[in-house]
Amino acid sequence: MSKQFYTPHQENMEGPSQQKAKLPLFISLLNVLIAPKKVFFALIDNGFSFWLPLLMLLAFNFGFLFIYFDTVAPVEFLTDLMKTSPDLDSTGNFDVLLVNFEFVKYLFIFMYSAALIISFLLSAWVFYIISNIVSYKNISFVSWLACVSWANLPMVIASIVQIGLFYGYGANDRFFSIDDLKVPNLNSLIVHLEVTDLGYDLLMKIQPFYIWVLFLSVFGFKQMTQSNWLKSSLPVIAVIAVTFGLSVIIG
Repeated sequence: MSKQFYTPHQENMEGPSQQKAKLPLFISLLNVLIAPKKVFFALIDNGFSFWLPLLMLLAFNFGFLFIYFDTVAPVEFLTDLMKTSPDLDSTGNFDVLLVNFEFVKYLFIFMYSAALIISFLLSAWVFYIISNIVSYKNISFVSWLACVSWANLPMVIASIVQIGLFYGYGANDRFFSIDDLKVPNLNSLIVHLEVTDLGYDLLMKIQPFYIWVLFLSVFGFKQMTQSNWLKSSLPVIAVIAVTFGLSVIIG
């Protein structure tokens, strides 16, 4: 069967004249969390709406990181960094990083933001490729980027929780690494791997908000392609596999 461009109203309308599905952006910020069906269905026609959740994710993560670096003592942060990065662990490196801590801070924030954007683009590309395999509907890459962005909206709540934990634990009383402030995850609850152990980064990401993101990603794929749950799980599994593989290669 040849592929065709698809819009949400195609199943209910006949003839060439079709109206695009509307996506009220700010109402959808709430709907994607409590009633996501209509939001993901409308993303086929509103791919360029990806900017709003992506901008919110970047803004809240910026906010958390700026608050964190504004509070943490440079010596304590770099000491913890040396423990988790053996390649940097030398007196000379420590002194250079301490003198240039402002640069280190902004480089850290930039790299985190760049990694977030790259991960979204990679995930959207995987969704796009698999959708062309399992579905006859030709949905654009931009629409899949929107799907990934909206599905990750629970991580905004996670950033707010991180800020709350930071101040709730007493930010000015003792040092907290960024990993200390991650909401309960599979590693801290069950596995207890060390930073240098294989799979540590992946297990640290598996926490309630991340599971919420995974569900929304599968649900979004299902709604946009009208596939079954099994087929809709394939792109999410593929993204996890690619992410884990890259973490092993880079690590």
